[in-house]
Amino acid sequence: MKLITIKDLFDAIKEKSRKERDKNQYFDGQKFWQKLKAILGNSLYKAKAWKKIRTPVFDATIKLIEFTIDGTGTKKIIEKNHFAIQTVRIPATEQPTLRKIMQVALNIGQFEGYDKWDGYVDAGNLSAPNDNFENYISKTEGDKKLTTIMANADITAFKKLLS
Repeated sequence: MKLITIKDLFDAIKEKSRKERDKNQYFDGQKFWQKLKAILGNSLYKAKAWKKIRTPVFDATIKLIEFTIDGTGTKKIIEKNHFAIQTVRIPATEQPTLRKIMQVALNIGQFEGYDKWDGYVDAGNLSAPNDNFENYISKTEGDKKLTTIMANADITAFKKLLS
């Protein structure tokens, strides 16, 4: 696995979460995220800025229904919609730290891997316009070498976790 740049890491997290969700609708993305977050927490890297998400995409995505409440008051998340919403909510409300950038990658992957499972409100084709790194952060930032923003041990840990 090639993990040289920030974009490489983004793509690897996106692909791993997509594959895991694709093969198992009950994939515990939150548990997987905790492992990633533990490594990401070692980096102080922050990009200059998020790119602005096109207004029609933002508006359509942020208005998706994220939770339902049944007659007994039980609140239930609509996972696919949640994953889509996170891809626009995080850039709108959070600083572009390495952890938040990679959280977007995780959510894109889970959204894309969810396509074959039933039981969600269809979010349509909302992943297509915003599934690439360059839709969130500049190419210059994406081309930064991981060795300049994190320890080699952390890169090795990512390789193991994402293989």
